[in-house]
Amino acid sequence: MLTPAPASLRELLRVLQRYRPDEGLDALFASVDWSGASPRQLAHAFLGRPPAGASAAAADPRAEARLLFGSDEFRRDLLRRILEAFPARQRLLFVHLPKCAGTDFEAAMDQAHACLHENIRSVGRYDDEELARRLHAFMRQIQKKGDTIFVGGHVPLPWYIDSALYRYTDRLLTIVRHPHEIAISFTNYVLLCMKGDPNFETADTRYWGSLAGLQNFDPNWPASTVRELAHRIIATDGLLPVNPMCALLGDGTADSAFRNLARVDIEITHVALYTTWLRARWGLTRTFRANAAPRILTAGDLSGAEKARIAAACTEDMRLYNAITAKLESTGELSVTGPGL
Repeated sequence: MLTPAPASLRELLRVLQRYRPDEGLDALFASVDWSGASPRQLAHAFLGRPPAGASAAAADPRAEARLLFGSDEFRRDLLRRILEAFPARQRLLFVHLPKCAGTDFEAAMDQAHACLHENIRSVGRYDDEELARRLHAFMRQIQKKGDTIFVGGHVPLPWYIDSALYRYTDRLLTIVRHPHEIAISFTNYVLLCMKGDPNFETADTRYWGSLAGLQNFDPNWPASTVRELAHRIIATDGLLPVNPMCALLGDGTADSAFRNLARVDIEITHVALYTTWLRARWGLTRTFRANAAPRILTAGDLSGAEKARIAAACTEDMRLYNAITAKLESTGELSVTGPGL
């Protein structure tokens, strides 16, 4: 028996619960009765809005539905619409600052919560089959894992606030690290990504490679050549992150980050406290750190000029970091809140 055509995103997600990777999207859409689906119904199910204009009945509603699933508009607003489709569930909204144990925290939270990653809203990030697989996995988690939805990824705090996705009953979370350590870890992470993608087939490695003047990464390069490349990354304009913490918590300045942190009850911990905080707050234990960058370059390898370059790139982050660590030290707690700063 055919499944009724969805009239809302939540109904569409229920259809995706039946997705099977070995059969694919075309087989799934063939199992739905699209025959009576109007353009208005399809627009509401996939885009959350009425059609752009008056239109006659679609000649092939199933084909139209398939096109809508692959459309840029469907993806751009998908994260917000999924959260709004489950209003009763508490939202755990994570601001993933780069190289601050964020990937490991997301992996830990995946053990206990239905999880979404912000990149599902990125046009071109996944093909249709991969997006269907991820939405299918999310719906399986919704059935099994508590009453919360965890959102991970490099989501700017202002986006959560300005999109009205953070509600009074929700929780905002972030983890900080010394800005100089972030810069060094990021440099090592770029090298790790290049080694794993030596022909620069992904967008990130292509971008980093173009800035560094590289066409590819030779896995057979000796350690000395790789270290030279690490120093080149630090010296290359556009590669070294500039105040990444303040960029995600505000507009790139410490003052804007302080203003945003004061507006919401965001919980902030430090990477040095992360393992204890994870166990105490969430009852979770990690035996290894996901996405940890190799220690190709260390602080001891930096020249005075390189240290100065890194320091110049994170002056605003240092203001924020110093305020957070001073509060943590004065309270002796595992975390502080934004208003507490």
